[in-house]
Amino acid sequence: MTERKTKKFTPNQMDEIRTICRVKSETDELCLFILLLLETNLRPRELLGWFNRDPEQRKQYLKDKYFLPMGPLFTKKHHAYLSRFKRTVEKWLRVKNASLEMLIRSK
Repeated sequence: MTERKTKKFTPNQMDEIRTICRVKSETDELCLFILLLLETNLRPRELLGWFNRDPEQRKQYLKDKYFLPMGPLFTKKHHAYLSRFKRTVEKWLRVKNASLEMLIRSK
């Protein structure tokens, strides 16, 4: 259990995740989600909460760093993004049991 709380991605793995997500963020909802987790100080709960629901507050928070469409960005629940993240990271990096917390700790 202690290992899970301290597990991180390596700098090379983080670079690869960032590179893939920057390329795919305009067409892939998960990549946009990951990129926003990496580039902002927002947690998954905040991304799926006020950030997702309030386009004006989102625009003000980002201060025109990114152009994001109006309306909700993320249509799924936290568990759906976590499950897809685990599958995707295993495919990209061959890392099993990856978590969004690992991603946040590795920033």
